[in-house]
Amino acid sequence: MGMSSSQARLLTLTARMHDIEHRAQKIEADKLRLANDSRKAYEEYLIALDSKKIQYKSIASDGSITFRDATMNIMQNGCIPNYEGEHALKNLFLQNQEGKIMVTPSVAREFWLDSWAATKSMDDYIEGITGKHKSTREVASGSHLEPTDEILSFTKIANSIIRNPNLSVTYNPIPNTTGLDDVIYDNFQNEITTVDTSGMVDIATVSTLSAGTNYVINDIAGLQNLSTLYAVTSGVTVYMSSNLVASGLNMSGVNWDGIRDFAGTFEGNGVVIKNLGQGGATATNGIFKSILSSAKVKNIGVADANIDTTVHENGGIVGHNIGGHIENCFFTGTINTIGSWSGGIVGLNLGTIKDCSAKIDMTTNYCCDGGIAGHNGEAGYIGVLDHCYVTGSLTNTSGTTSMSDYNGGLVGHNMDTTVIKDCVTTVKMRDASGNFCGGVVIGDGNIDSTHLTIEDVIYDPSINPSGTITSHGDFGTTDIFKTPVTTPCIYPSTMEGGFYANIVGALLKNNGENPDSINEADIKAYISALMSSSGGDFAIANINEYLYKYISGADTTGGAFVTALQNDINSHAISNTTASAYQNVFDSSKNTISIPTTGDTWDPLSGIERGLVKIPTATNIADMLYYSFKKTGKTVDQTAVRNWVNSKYNTSTTEGKSKLADLNDAIQAGDIEAIYTKFTADDIFEKATPSYPPEKWDVDFLEEQTIDVTYKQKSVTDYTTESYWDTTDPDIAQAMVWWLVAQRGVIVVTEEQASNYKYLNNIMEVGEAVLTTFKPEAVSSLSGMSESDIRSMSDEQYNELMGIINTNVAVELTVHEVADEKGLKKAEADYEAKLRLIDRKDRNYDTKLAAVESERNAIKQEMETLKTVIHDNGERTFKLFS
Repeated sequence: MGMSSSQARLLTLTARMHDIEHRAQKIEADKLRLANDSRKAYEEYLIALDSKKIQYKSIASDGSITFRDATMNIMQNGCIPNYEGEHALKNLFLQNQEGKIMVTPSVAREFWLDSWAATKSMDDYIEGITGKHKSTREVASGSHLEPTDEILSFTKIANSIIRNPNLSVTYNPIPNTTGLDDVIYDNFQNEITTVDTSGMVDIATVSTLSAGTNYVINDIAGLQNLSTLYAVTSGVTVYMSSNLVASGLNMSGVNWDGIRDFAGTFEGNGVVIKNLGQGGATATNGIFKSILSSAKVKNIGVADANIDTTVHENGGIVGHNIGGHIENCFFTGTINTIGSWSGGIVGLNLGTIKDCSAKIDMTTNYCCDGGIAGHNGEAGYIGVLDHCYVTGSLTNTSGTTSMSDYNGGLVGHNMDTTVIKDCVTTVKMRDASGNFCGGVVIGDGNIDSTHLTIEDVIYDPSINPSGTITSHGDFGTTDIFKTPVTTPCIYPSTMEGGFYANIVGALLKNNGENPDSINEADIKAYISALMSSSGGDFAIANINEYLYKYISGADTTGGAFVTALQNDINSHAISNTTASAYQNVFDSSKNTISIPTTGDTWDPLSGIERGLVKIPTATNIADMLYYSFKKTGKTVDQTAVRNWVNSKYNTSTTEGKSKLADLNDAIQAGDIEAIYTKFTADDIFEKATPSYPPEKWDVDFLEEQTIDVTYKQKSVTDYTTESYWDTTDPDIAQAMVWWLVAQRGVIVVTEEQASNYKYLNNIMEVGEAVLTTFKPEAVSSLSGMSESDIRSMSDEQYNELMGIINTNVAVELTVHEVADEKGLKKAEADYEAKLRLIDRKDRNYDTKLAAVESERNAIKQEMETLKTVIHDNGERTFKLFS
């Protein structure tokens, strides 16, 4: 069935209805745009109502002043020389946010403010702009010092004391020496070769000993530990520490009984064990209580010990030596015993004692005690004393110290098969009452003398007058000890030496230390006569004893001996000093005399000498005096000062030179006023107490020296010529400013922007730039700055130097802000015209909308009619076919 005409018509109307709707929407949109245009026009009008413009006080070509709308041209035209148009009374600029100055094309052309200006040197730029050149001027370039005639300092040459006078003898006479002085320490040390003990096993740290091992005793703990290890000492070598050699090992306060049954080798290494039995402690033996046949004890000393015991077999080194070897050991100290068999080195000796010494103070109330050994030898053992020395005392507090008590200076009791050789004793033997008594080397009366070997044993019969070497036989007078005496040396060829020095010293002391009293030839002749006389060696020894006593102050003859000596020397005789009165100290029965032919000597004349001082020359002294006068403000002539010194001080005499030396000391001390008084009075300057009296001093001159003078100086300014731009010239100043502006960067606006007052207003209003001004006179601050310094300035330095000040209309007196009346009128006209145009367009749109609405209603009505027709036709058709 085809579409009816009613349906076709309805479709057409529907399409038209859609078109009408579209046109209506477009008209509504246009009306909305008109509303926006109306609002915009109103806003522009409102802006115009508030619009201001900047006016600038300017001067016209005829000289009149008025306010004009400000433009960049008007503000900057004053910068251009000889510009004839209108320009501002004050130059103002715009500065953008980067700090660059905005300039008009006219200013840019006038001052070449383009890339060329920024690249040119300042000198080339200023010369190019102004056609002028640099000026020249003198400027200070520094300063230097020039001397004045005012003296600041000068060389002072002091007197030089070569030696001080010494008119008093230092009495240091040379005594006779005896051969039995205490030489224990010297003999002991002469035998020592110290062994380095570093790296050995510290015996204090072990509990057992191993054969073949070297151990070291570093301290008391080590010595004490060894005393507990006696059972295993065979094959062991024990050293005292080499670090203890100088200081020794101080055993004060340590209780000690000795090392027991030692069977190894004990190397003392030169160490001295000190103060055994002192400090409240007890000691019953020296180092060892006992040693066995394989033992060797060497090179150890015990000093200042106190051995106190109530038992037998006590010794300064070993208590009981059962076949061992003891060598180069010494003991000093006291031994107090109420037992038997005590000795300075060994108590009971069944072995060898060699090269040992003792200095003892022994007290005993029993028998068999001796200086070296108490008991020596026994069946099956040989007791040997070889090259031993002992001195001191041995006192028996219970009876007599004699052979019957078996106490002796070397040995108390000798048994069979003993050897005593090359030994010396000076032990004083006393009984309980303190009487000297005999008993030097005692042998058991029941022993056959053939079993006792005694060789070269020396004792002093003057100490123990009833003493005897042994109870077995007479060993002859050759063995009687004579104390050896050594006199000061006498040189055979000259008769000088220590003895001669003692004679000179005695005579000097006797004659008030007057060296003129010494006749060297007569003294030497006297000594020669003594040497040639019979018994001259004893005479010299006795005379030297009196010389020593006189010089040292111990003479008891009241100087009679020196008088006798002086008489002998003066008369070329020796009889006075060889008289028995002065030959009573040494004799051939008790002494042997040795006179060395070389040796140290004492020179008593070395202290008898005048002082020696060397002084500057008279000319040097005069010049120092002249400079001293000048320095203190005196007006003097140098030649006059020299003449005064040379005429007043006689340099050919000792007295004159001594006074000249005093004058120089006074100059050094600064006594110038006192000297000047003498100088002006033509008098001589003398010290009240001369420093160099002629009777004590010799004065000599030093070499002539140069007196260096330092003058005060003044400062003198130095000048140099330099080229500079004279910034007092306005052209130069302006050119320099614009060069500096170009270095920081400029912006050249267009001609239109430069002449449009609205451009000025707008760029300031939006904050793109601010009004600013600077001072051309600021270029004076550039003086002395190099071009590179100027180019490298910071923005802050640049703004400060140029006096750049940002300003505004409110504070700047040459500008003001006014309403823009002209702009407002134009805005009102524009606003009214726009409103009329909008109104016409709006009415036209309303007409179109009314037409569209009428058309829409007509079509809508027709469409409703068609819909009814179509519906009715459908009903009839349905009924027809049904």
